[in-house]
Amino acid sequence: MAVAQREMNKEIGLLYYQMERKKEQIGNMEQRQKERLQKEKDRVKEKVDEIKQLKENSTIIMREKRALEKNLEASLKEQRELQMVSEMVEHNKRIEQHIMRYRLDAKVENIVCLLMQLKHGNKYVEKPLPRKDILPMLTALLDEEYPGMRQRIDDLTNNTTKQTMCYLIALKLDDEEMMYRATNIKLETVRKYRKECRDLVANLTG
Repeated sequence: MAVAQREMNKEIGLLYYQMERKKEQIGNMEQRQKERLQKEKDRVKEKVDEIKQLKENSTIIMREKRALEKNLEASLKEQRELQMVSEMVEHNKRIEQHIMRYRLDAKVENIVCLLMQLKHGNKYVEKPLPRKDILPMLTALLDEEYPGMRQRIDDLTNNTTKQTMCYLIALKLDDEEMMYRATNIKLETVRKYRKECRDLVANLTG
């Protein structure tokens, strides 16, 4: 009986030991699993943080890109405006040079008064010339400077307004204000006809 009890106790002790080992193994497995899960969670969090940072960086980059594009557009616009002003200044300078030459040559009577009146209005003219005298004087000046040009222009158009504008262009007085004062038409109409008249004269002189 005592031997049997000892054998039973031995079996029970062995089973208890095996159970404890199993519990320990299971505990170790659970701990490793928890650690692996935690590592996976940490890696996922890192990736999420990286993606979040990339999105923030992308937003910042796009914002900076839009700002740079806006600044570039503003700079280009300012450059274009400066270029236009520069071209206008040069154009007006050339107009004034031609006016000065015609004034000095004085090939047509009262031409100085006419040119100043067309370019500056009545500001520098003591007695403005009658409107009826403007076209005949421009015609006379064109005949003096470029013989035959008037007839060639008249052969292409019988519109008095366009003829007058073409005369000014042929005389190298392609000036919007002078055309406006010489033709007595709306400024919008001058701008409408101007390119057509430029092309017409360019074909005759090209």
